[in-house]
Amino acid sequence: MTKVNFLFTQIGTEKFKMTYQKIYELKFRKKVPTFKLKKIFPNDHGKIYQIALMELPVRTLKRLVRNEKKLVRLLLLKKTLTKRALHS
Repeated sequence: MTKVNFLFTQIGTEKFKMTYQKIYELKFRKKVPTFKLKKIFPNDHGKIYQIALMELPVRTLKRLVRNEKKLVRLLLLKKTLTKRALHS
């Protein structure tokens, strides 16, 4: 059993709602790829994709995300989660 599979069997993925913080930790600390997160947590694909966009530099995000409200939300989320990750 792989490390990732073991992690998710411990969590019990059935009916488990992921928070942005938990997805961030899995993606960036545990190095779980986006496609595996999407496969294991299909109900949270929006959160997973938003977290995945955080890998991109701000300049690239500004070019990709045309909607100003979504861009501001993504940048604020990125700032908040990276700050929390530094303090924990």
